[in-house]
Amino acid sequence: MKQTFFSFVFAACAVAAFGQPMKDRVEAQKVAFLTQRLNLTAEEAQQFWPVFNEFTDKLQKIRTSNKPDKPFDEQSDADVEKTIAAEFDKEARELDLKKEYFGKLRKVISVKKIAKLYKAERDFRGELVKQLQEVRQMKKQLRQGNGN
Repeated sequence: MKQTFFSFVFAACAVAAFGQPMKDRVEAQKVAFLTQRLNLTAEEAQQFWPVFNEFTDKLQKIRTSNKPDKPFDEQSDADVEKTIAAEFDKEARELDLKKEYFGKLRKVISVKKIAKLYKAERDFRGELVKQLQEVRQMKKQLRQGNGN
């Protein structure tokens, strides 16, 4: 039963990936990757994904806040100091959010699966980087093969 569910998830993600913008395709791959790595049951997945998506949305908002308007070399020391203080504040907000959502995730999946989640996210990012490097290498080889 579990194997059938995961096969369906992977197939659905693969089919959904065609015709979608790159961000959507990456998200579909991430859902399939994390679902498989965490070995989520259908019931766990149904409860996990809304909580996890809410967490990642809030985390993204924190991470994209307080971007400096100009390079540090073009700022006064006081402005750079404010930027650094804002970065410390941003990191503290990220940590608070992670603690909050650890508690929320703990209600829907086991602590061991939460620990696996952190590793699986790192592994997924590593796989994305690897895929991007492979695509760049293929493009480079194609350009060289065409005499460009």
